[in-house]
Amino acid sequence: MGRIEFRDEIVIQDDQALRVLGGDTIEYRDVHYRLAGFDAPERRGGSPQEKRMAQIAAFRLAWLLKPHNSRVLKVLGKRDKYGRSVAQLLVNGEDVAVVAVRELWGQPYTKGRRASWSSPQVVAAMLARSPGERS
Repeated sequence: MGRIEFRDEIVIQDDQALRVLGGDTIEYRDVHYRLAGFDAPERRGGSPQEKRMAQIAAFRLAWLLKPHNSRVLKVLGKRDKYGRSVAQLLVNGEDVAVVAVRELWGQPYTKGRRASWSSPQVVAAMLARSPGERS
């Protein structure tokens, strides 16, 4: 696997300029960032389950981005198909993609197909998690 080259590193300090747009997308200083390495459910998803899981994912990401945490964006220097800048997000030194997949509010992102957010296995696994397991 090749080494990832980062174009820029941004330490997030201005909380007024930070907004969670979805479980895998943030806005910082008027730039939209698609977080690399995972896919989260969409707020405009096809099923009520996916919409509910999208709320959970966005809430958890917002919680991780609280000011008491160290937050660093490592910008990859490329854009996704929607024009968002792609970046790795580290919170307290840990990649948010790893957290999302571990806590089941995200799936590993590969350019191939992923399991449907509406599949019974994904819904049951995500919604069955107790709040204590999401720490």
